[in-house]
Amino acid sequence: PSTWTLFAALVKVGILATSWPSRAQSWSGHFIADLAYSLAQRGHQVSVGALCWRGDQLHAARGVGLRVARCSVAPRRLASSPLHWPLVLGSLRDSARLILQDSAVDLWLANWWPTALALPRGERSVAVLHGSDVDLAERLPRAFVRGLAMRLRGSVGVAEHLGERFSRVAGIECLGTAPLGAALRSDDAVPEMFLEWTRDPRPKVLTVARDVPGKGVAQARRAARHLPHLAWALVTPELGVGPSGVRALLAHADLCVVPSQGGEGVPSEGMPHIITQALVAGVALVGGPAATVRGALRQAGQVLVEEPGVGPLCDAVERALGPQLNELGRRSRRAGEDLRWPAVIHRWESAMKRAL
Repeated sequence: PSTWTLFAALVKVGILATSWPSRAQSWSGHFIADLAYSLAQRGHQVSVGALCWRGDQLHAARGVGLRVARCSVAPRRLASSPLHWPLVLGSLRDSARLILQDSAVDLWLANWWPTALALPRGERSVAVLHGSDVDLAERLPRAFVRGLAMRLRGSVGVAEHLGERFSRVAGIECLGTAPLGAALRSDDAVPEMFLEWTRDPRPKVLTVARDVPGKGVAQARRAARHLPHLAWALVTPELGVGPSGVRALLAHADLCVVPSQGGEGVPSEGMPHIITQALVAGVALVGGPAATVRGALRQAGQVLVEEPGVGPLCDAVERALGPQLNELGRRSRRAGEDLRWPAVIHRWESAMKRAL
């Protein structure tokens, strides 16, 4: 094995996160939990400081030390709630101190870049960029962001455009793009509320998204009404469907639709994780018109929605469910091979190596 392979097994990794799977929100930050678990499987010693909103309880992660950062508030969108930042950073600072009491940390992965401010000075940290945090950096005065970013050793974007944008604003190096992977399992149970959908003889369409600006949930609802010959399941977090439920639904879906809108005033996305999940499951995709979604689907050879509106979305869905559906599925499976966690984790390790 290479010198890095031998060294990697000894790396002590700290992760700071404002989102983590919990009793009330099993879907929240599940990809960060998977990252922590995948790093631990590779032999790293992983400790996590994760935010727990008032009245909730975080799920434990196998092989990962979890220090809960309790916070008395629960803002719907942290990036647009600046009055809550001191409370959030104070809670994460307490969890980081508890981690450091147990053991030194070689490198911190600060999910949502401002969380790095919760670390004691001198700690080596990398910003993990998810989308809305880059929007925040672009709204703040550049000199202010550059001053805060001086304590970072670089950034890792979960999509290419995030690292490039943050580098322009913060003046620090992007260490690479490392997507958040997905798992493929066969033992996931279909949520009871969707059992009838799995038995429906019509072509099955699935949309999984938060009902927030830019995700296109309202567009998907309108498109479903325009296409009554399809069985269209719309899954939002409010329904309580976690990652295992989404995997089970993808196993029954003929097509996954990601109707993200993009445009001015809409929060940025890295790459919606449902795209990764669908590709790993080998499910055909329709997505757009958000540029990030179109870019990801173009690379995977899927069907794009180029224009806003229900009409273009319906046309793309009908086109995907036509004669090319099987070919779309084959392309999806090929693209998904590189997005499973065992393949993706090497890209995270490469970025960590560069930071250290």
